Amino acid sequence: MADRKGALAVMSTLIGLGEALLDAAENHDDVLAPGYTHLQHAQPTTLGHYFNAHYWPLSRNLARLSQVYERLNECPLGGAAHSGTAWPIDRDATAAYLGFDRPVRNARDAGMSSVDVGAELAGALGLTLSGISRCASDLFYWSSSEVGMVRLHPSLCGTSSMMPQKRNPIVLERIRGLAGDAAGWGASQLGILHFATSTDSDQAYVHNRIPAYCEATAGAVTLLTEAVATLEVDTDRLSASAGRHWSTSSALADDLVRTQGLSYRGAHEAVARLITAHESAGATDGVVRADLIDQHFRHYSAEELAGVLDTRSFVESRTSAGGTSATRRRELAAQAAEDLRGHRRTVQARIKQVEQARVRLLRDATSLTEGYGT
Repeated sequence: MADRKGALAVMSTLIGLGEALLDAAENHDDVLAPGYTHLQHAQPTTLGHYFNAHYWPLSRNLARLSQVYERLNECPLGGAAHSGTAWPIDRDATAAYLGFDRPVRNARDAGMSSVDVGAELAGALGLTLSGISRCASDLFYWSSSEVGMVRLHPSLCGTSSMMPQKRNPIVLERIRGLAGDAAGWGASQLGILHFATSTDSDQAYVHNRIPAYCEATAGAVTLLTEAVATLEVDTDRLSASAGRHWSTSSALADDLVRTQGLSYRGAHEAVARLITAHESAGATDGVVRADLIDQHFRHYSAEELAGVLDTRSFVESRTSAGGTSATRRRELAAQAAEDLRGHRRTVQARIKQVEQARVRLLRDATSLTEGYGT
């Protein structure tokens, strides 16, 4: 029951984070932003597409936790040590009164408290923290004083005991640190399963940690929700960074394939030579100079080259499903909103089931005691 309560708390906070991510995606839908691979500029995107991208691992983790919940929400009560009991108990009734879907079927499995489900839950919590940590890590980097594309709300920052000017994004560091710690949660659960022999001395030692794991995870999710919901965004710096370091050059390679009949390998090499020539000459980033181009680019006018390399044009040209164009972003927003509604219905129904069982238990227990003296 404690594990179930913790799992429901985590799922509820994930619903809140999902709402914050989709709100941020809507509010910053067309804000140009840099995309990175290997911490190097790759291709530009929009902040809306970025926040929508972080919704989907959250959705997968909600689905994982929901599936774990189905296996977790079985009642071990009445399994006794491992053989059941001769007393005329009704395990289905007690399971229902406690809000469970059903009893754990085998008495021995029930007596051992089905601790493999605890290991599964710990693993799902680790994946959840890993997912939100990726977003926290990006915001951590973007909020650095060297980059300065976003800032956290002051209530989520700390200062220094020595340096009063510091605005340290401590909540993001907390999330990242906890995600690292959570990598061992599932392993500790699996370790005890390998040689579990009792229902308390060994299993309970590790099993009883799960409610604290849930509490810590829910807290981290809440922190990121607040960070996203109150984030200060420097749209000018994001947009300027989006087109830096020739981040749209793959569009030029695509255009060479279409207009010149080059293989993509050949176009890739031609564009790489063009960029190398400009970087060696100290030319302005992203601006093509006529004196530095070879025969592959002489059919372009300066205006045509600027158009192909334009950051906004690049973003709008990514029209494949899931891409960054405005049409695809609208599709992604609608898909995510519908997906979140489904998760919200599921979580609310499970919370309602537990609450209704509690009310029924108290009502029937009260009716049994009516008529008895004080």
